[in-house]
Amino acid sequence: MNEITTEKLVADVKVLIADMEDLIKATAGIAGDRVIELRERLESKLAQGKAALAECEKDLRGAATRPKPAPWLAGAMRAAAG
Repeated sequence: MNEITTEKLVADVKVLIADMEDLIKATAGIAGDRVIELRERLESKLAQGKAALAECEKDLRGAATRPKPAPWLAGAMRAAAG
């Protein structure tokens, strides 16, 4: 089974966002109330998705820079607690 890494997931979402932006641009000349409405809704969801991805990437960078606890620390804490 393939393991999906966080980096791969972020890269895939970025590709999806780029494809959606291309679709919006490609349909810019198509008229019709329904098409316009769908394009506006897609643009709104795309902006929300970009913001969520940026927040996620920020959290991931923060998690990557936080020091990991030493493996012996849990044992030492248990021993100290009695």
